[in-house]
Amino acid sequence: MMQDRWDSLPTSRRSVIVAALLGVTIATPIITASLVLRREGKASGSPRRVVLYTSIDEDIYRPILEAFTAKTDIQVRVVGDTEATKATGLVQRLIAEKDAPVADVWWSGEPLSTMILAKNAVLRKYASSIEGEFRPAGWPKGLRGSDGTWYGLALRARVIAFNTNRLQRDDVPSSLRALVEPKWRGRIGMARPQFGTTRLDMAALLAASGDQAFEAWLEALIRNDLRLYDGNSSVVRALSTGEIEIGLTDTDDVHAGRRNAWPVDMVFIKPDPPRSPAVGLRSVGPILIPCTVALVKGGPNPTEATRLADYLIGADAERALAAGPAKHWPIRPSLQREFSAQELPKGAELDWHAVLDASDRAGAIVARVLGSK
Repeated sequence: MMQDRWDSLPTSRRSVIVAALLGVTIATPIITASLVLRREGKASGSPRRVVLYTSIDEDIYRPILEAFTAKTDIQVRVVGDTEATKATGLVQRLIAEKDAPVADVWWSGEPLSTMILAKNAVLRKYASSIEGEFRPAGWPKGLRGSDGTWYGLALRARVIAFNTNRLQRDDVPSSLRALVEPKWRGRIGMARPQFGTTRLDMAALLAASGDQAFEAWLEALIRNDLRLYDGNSSVVRALSTGEIEIGLTDTDDVHAGRRNAWPVDMVFIKPDPPRSPAVGLRSVGPILIPCTVALVKGGPNPTEATRLADYLIGADAERALAAGPAKHWPIRPSLQREFSAQELPKGAELDWHAVLDASDRAGAIVARVLGSK
């Protein structure tokens, strides 16, 4: 009977379940290796510890956390998420653990999951002394939770990536609206929009254009034989093999593909001209996505948690993110000058609260339009 029920599930649903189960088994060896690594050469006793839940990839977070431990002697226990369910699984876990928190610090690669946690009273107010670096203007606009629970920094962007063996840059559309044209049928892919930055992207598009225009655009994409993948990195991999020619993804995934010498590049989405008539899905420009850092309310190690959170929003960590494989764009002017070669264009002007308010509606539309895909 169980086998029959499993076989009756759509392939996409089975892949998500398997990915979530794998995430549980994968998380434990990451945690164990992290603790063993940090204990080497330390005296016996009760070391200071902090528990970090993060959706950041291990190759990015590991050197930053190792530098933090070397500086503070605080060991970091890391709980990560899978590529397929990016951040969503950890958010659900944090909400489930709210009455008996295990985590101390939340570090995400995007703000939507963090705002969902704040909305569910999982996070506590946090005012860092690091803000003093930005006086008198204060922390950059749109990168500080209005409720005082989170900080944002180290930006990536949503982009339209393409296979350079199949397309010239001038041939690539610079708006998402253009992807529904018949000539792109079967040539486009994106990550499953229930998770990660693609989920955020869908909510932002709905907030900018309204439910009707967003749903019509998504339906047109599906009619255009949109291909769905388990994560942004899988989109770029499909681009590299020629399985698709255009993919919606993030800048860091394109950088990863180029490090592998894959034939991939990207264009940034261009905004519609000012005062242009709104017809269909609006093009608001590139969506810039900050990493976010927050403290978990009632976490078991509050002093160590503050030390870690301060480090993660500090200049050393942001420099490491900019210099690392994802090439994040820093918010500090001094680091922007240092890493000027990877500057991002001016981003869409988003109201993150409007994006949060749109996320459930976008999710319902995605579920209705995609069905069992």
